[in-house]
Amino acid sequence: MPVIIDPRRHDAVLFDLDNLPGDAMSVLRRQLRDTGLPSGDVAGRPRPPHSSRPPTGWECTRAGAWSSQRPRRRGGRPAGGFALVVGVGADAEELRRNGADAVVTGLGDISVRTGDRRMSELPDGLRALDALAARRPAVFFDFDGTLSEIVDDPDAAQLTAGAAEALRLLTAQCPVAVLSGRDLADVRQRIGLPGIWYAGSHGFELTGPDGEHHQNDEAAATIPVLQRAAAELGEQLHHIPELWWNTSDSVSPCTTETRPATGSARCWPPCVPPASAACYG
Repeated sequence: MPVIIDPRRHDAVLFDLDNLPGDAMSVLRRQLRDTGLPSGDVAGRPRPPHSSRPPTGWECTRAGAWSSQRPRRRGGRPAGGFALVVGVGADAEELRRNGADAVVTGLGDISVRTGDRRMSELPDGLRALDALAARRPAVFFDFDGTLSEIVDDPDAAQLTAGAAEALRLLTAQCPVAVLSGRDLADVRQRIGLPGIWYAGSHGFELTGPDGEHHQNDEAAATIPVLQRAAAELGEQLHHIPELWWNTSDSVSPCTTETRPATGSARCWPPCVPPASAACYG
C-alpha cells in the first residue's frame, strides 16, 4: 500500500536504507527538499541497538523512519517512538513483526504530500483585529481535539474546563458553530448549549440556533450506496476483534479513533467505508 509523507504530521525523515536504487532515492529526496522537510541517514554507520534517533533538534514523535533492516534491531521504534516507521523490502510480515507501521516494496511507493501552507506561513489572526472590529465575525470549532481533549475512548470525550463558559460568551457576541465528524445527536449531547449551530457528520446534517434541522439532500441520495458499502466493509473486517463499531441511524462519514494501548481502531457510524482511515488508524 502506498505511503504518504505528510508535512502536516511529519517534521523530518530519517533513512536507514541499504542497497536501494539511487534514482528512486534521489526523486524522494528532491520531493522532500521541495516540501521543506529535512532528512538524514544512518545507513552504513555503526549504531548500537535501539539508538536510531532523529538528529538534534528534531522532535522524535513527529519524525518518520524508513528502514530496509529490521526496525527493532535497528532501533526503528525507540523510546518516545517515531511518528511513522516504514519498512522497505519484500518480506512484509517480517518487517511488520519487527516494528514497521507500514511496508512498501520500493521507494516508488512513497510520495510526499504537497500544496499545503505551513502554519508559520499563514497570516496571524491577532494582527487583523482592527479589520474585524467593524465586522461581525463567526467562530467555528471542531469538537475532538479542540473543545475536547483527544482521548483513547471516544465515548469519554467531554468539554474541557472553561469551554462551556467560553462558548456562552461567544454566542452572545457572534454566530458560533461546532462542526464535527461525530453524529449530530452525539455532538449536541456532549456540548448541550443552546444558541449554537451544530453540524454533524462533517456537515451531512445540522441544526441552527433555533433548533431547525437541515440536511444535505444530495448526500442523502447516496444512502443506498453507502449502506451497501458498509455491509461489504463489515463482512471484510468483522474478524478483527479490536475494531469497534458504533451503530447510528444516520448516514455520515466514518471516523476512526485509535487506542495506543492496543493499537485498535474505532469506526462510527458503520455506514461509510473507512478503508484508508481504518487501515491507517
